[in-house]
Amino acid sequence: MGRRRIQVDGLRRRGWQINAIYTLQGGTPFSITASGTPNTARADLVGKVHINPGNLQNYVDASAFAAPAKNAAGIYIAPGTAGRDIVRGPGFSNLDFALFKNFPVTERIKGQFRVQAYNLTNTPHFSNPADTNLNDGKIGQINSVLTNSWRQVELALRFTF
Repeated sequence: MGRRRIQVDGLRRRGWQINAIYTLQGGTPFSITASGTPNTARADLVGKVHINPGNLQNYVDASAFAAPAKNAAGIYIAPGTAGRDIVRGPGFSNLDFALFKNFPVTERIKGQFRVQAYNLTNTPHFSNPADTNLNDGKIGQINSVLTNSWRQVELALRFTF
């Protein structure tokens, strides 16, 4: 009926190869803490945990947490009621893509040209908030990205014999 379909076998016979990997990953967990004496403790959970995806200045709503109870000397008398690692950091979506072209050089030597792109869409992958301490007023701010979260492109020429 006049329809044309590109078949993978046809591309392979012409020496082309396409590879792609898509990753959709949830964020890593972290705890909300309160610094004090004798040391840092987990915070008390006083409300429903709420995060603001996409808000780098206020990723975690601090109103759901409070500092644990202290005695008259300012020393925590009990650990906080918030569980360990109850908040999740930002997840990410990533697309890696590769294109190969195989070609004969001689009867025994074959060549391959490669173009590989990591994080093809150049989407930033944000890290967990740097500050999870209730007592310093900067809780929930995200100020960095994960290592190697920028687009990287490689070109390669390979010969096999």
